[in-house]
Amino acid sequence: ITGTIREDGSIGQIGAPLEKAKAARDDGAEIFLVPAGQAEQLISTRTRNCSVTDGITICRVRYVYGSENIGNPLNLTVIEVKDLGGIIEVYRNQSSKPDISV
Repeated sequence: ITGTIREDGSIGQIGAPLEKAKAARDDGAEIFLVPAGQAEQLISTRTRNCSVTDGITICRVRYVYGSENIGNPLNLTVIEVKDLGGIIEVYRNQSSKPDISV
């Protein structure tokens, strides 16, 4: 998990969640917890359609925007949690409970 834990138990927002997820994966993590609202990243897909008319090439470029879970391209399970209760719930729902070290 990454993020600050506030006095009320809520998890604070983080910067660079994708980079932190990559580092966690590289260190052997299979599950990565992030603050609520930070598991998705915006992505764009570009398509190019060209045609030739009278020797002039005209291309139309189209961008389609969407979002995806930051864990998808990393083969990493990324789960959003809003507070300590959410962290405990994720841990309890895991079939094999990993050791937790601090």
